[in-house]
Amino acid sequence: MSNLSEFISGGKLCFQEFLASGTFTPSTRLLALGGVVLVEMQAAGGSGALVDNASSGWFPGGGDAGQRRAELVTVTGPVTVTMGVPGAAVTTTTGANLNGNDGGDLSFGTLVAKGGRKGLANSYAQSARGGDGVAGPGLGRFNSGDSAARDMRGGRGLDGRGGGGGGACPDVPENQVAVDGGGNGRSESITTLVANVAGYPGAANTGGGGGALRLITTTHGAYSASSGAGGTGWLRVTWFE
Repeated sequence: MSNLSEFISGGKLCFQEFLASGTFTPSTRLLALGGVVLVEMQAAGGSGALVDNASSGWFPGGGDAGQRRAELVTVTGPVTVTMGVPGAAVTTTTGANLNGNDGGDLSFGTLVAKGGRKGLANSYAQSARGGDGVAGPGLGRFNSGDSAARDMRGGRGLDGRGGGGGGACPDVPENQVAVDGGGNGRSESITTLVANVAGYPGAANTGGGGGALRLITTTHGAYSASSGAGGTGWLRVTWFE
């Protein structure tokens, strides 16, 4: 708990942040004043998709950011906070085209923010895109007649959180970037792997989507390829007492 300001009535503005599951326990004074709190929630992000094969005709999308919510809630006693698990990275050791995983929901009692949706592995450039952010959609731009998507940036977030993951396209790195906690997309062409190759995850406690990985390869050996995992969530409770 932190005091932000003092008021002439002797009251104070307080907040508590959660970066993991736990319990919000209201004070006796808060309950006596009616138990009204402001709950700000940023659910976990989905993971990016993975394209790993010898063909250039597949394009993986970035994971979506988790839902952002801010609600006034009346509490009457302790409230359980459940921090959903972010979307796990998808991995292959033999080559595969894999969708990502959805992020888990975040809950404050019965109030729920939905986890971000998984990125998708697509066989058409026109379907490929960056993950959606809480303040803007991911991009999926392409040139008419092109076989490759040209801009798959992740969508914008809010206050440094909730950005979508970048998709992966064989163009310039700037067209795969993400902001506000989303993981950048990554595109590589490596004939024979000599090390594990991983996409970029969403940042911790931002609910950002994981970045996609597009790997054009023919031989794995003992090495693996993985997409970017989603970012973990965040919750803050603010109240007067």
